[in-house]
Amino acid sequence: MDDSFYMELEKAFYADYKHIKLLRAQYFQFVHKIVQHHKGSPIFDFGCGRGEWLELMLNLGFKPLGVDINQEMINICNAHNLKSIKADGLDHIKKLKNDSQAIVSAFHVIEHIEFDDMKSFVWEAFRVLKPGGLLILETPNPRNLVVSTYNFYLDPTHRRAIPNDLLEMLIKNTGFECHKTLFLNGKTPIGKLKNSPSLFDLIAGMPVDYGIIAQKNPPFKDISIKDIRIENPPNFIEILSKVSDQIENVKTVLNQTKNELEQTKNELEQTKNEVKNIYVFQTPNILIKKLIKRLVNLLIIFCVRYKMTRFPKFFFRRFFPKTYLRIINSYNLKQINSADPYSILGDKNNLSLRAKEIYSKLTSKVNKKEK
Repeated sequence: MDDSFYMELEKAFYADYKHIKLLRAQYFQFVHKIVQHHKGSPIFDFGCGRGEWLELMLNLGFKPLGVDINQEMINICNAHNLKSIKADGLDHIKKLKNDSQAIVSAFHVIEHIEFDDMKSFVWEAFRVLKPGGLLILETPNPRNLVVSTYNFYLDPTHRRAIPNDLLEMLIKNTGFECHKTLFLNGKTPIGKLKNSPSLFDLIAGMPVDYGIIAQKNPPFKDISIKDIRIENPPNFIEILSKVSDQIENVKTVLNQTKNELEQTKNELEQTKNEVKNIYVFQTPNILIKKLIKRLVNLLIIFCVRYKMTRFPKFFFRRFFPKTYLRIINSYNLKQINSADPYSILGDKNNLSLRAKEIYSKLTSKVNKKEK
């Protein structure tokens, strides 16, 4: 591919120089383990690009050398006073001496080469590394579905994505004593991926890249990377299982809500019927109540006018309760308190003023007669 066109690809789809330096700094926890023991030692960066890693290693006291096949990348390195040459990385590493390098690195390179070449590069890295030296390989993470199905193909020079399990197996088979896998640059925090991942997290929230840091037989325990703890995300199947469980929980909640809505609907329908019954029976109830009040008032007036003092007493004690209960049974007016038949009349004080006066006089006369 033409060098200038690849540079345009870098500008369009790759982060800028400063941001890449920040991302590369994520490996400092491993580099700091060996920096005192191997300070001033040479390091080799296969596919150095614009030289972000070379600059960081130079500042830590190493002697970095970068190799890239793109001349424009080499020009950028030279502009930053970083030592680099245009060459094939695999060819160049074969020329290096045994146990000569403190670090061998390849950031986003192995996805560009054939598997046999990648295997040869790992073997050569093991050969040229000093005891305790580090091999650092970073590549796109195919566990991220957006990466493996779309972003990976934005670079036409990509050959195949490398699953971390395959690369780890190759590292072990080569003879590295220990290695760490570091998943990088994910949109979703690892804690959320472990505990409550969403469908978005499953598809696009996984780390975009991963790096493998392998160490060649450290001579001292204090420079070993074994004790470095890394929190990595769960694998795709584990996240899928959690998302499936969440979907099932949502379905259960929806079914419960549906049942509650149905129950509420039935209760509303029952309440509607009760209100309807109350409306149907309340109308005759009110009419009968008014009629009885009117008849009682007229009866009182009639009795007083014709001095029928004993008839009101008979009416209120005998005739009215029986008549009242017959009305209830005839109209099925269960809303009325049948235990207190006089309650339909309400309080005596609520009668008309004239009926109240007449009732008071009548009561007085009845009491005198009884005495």
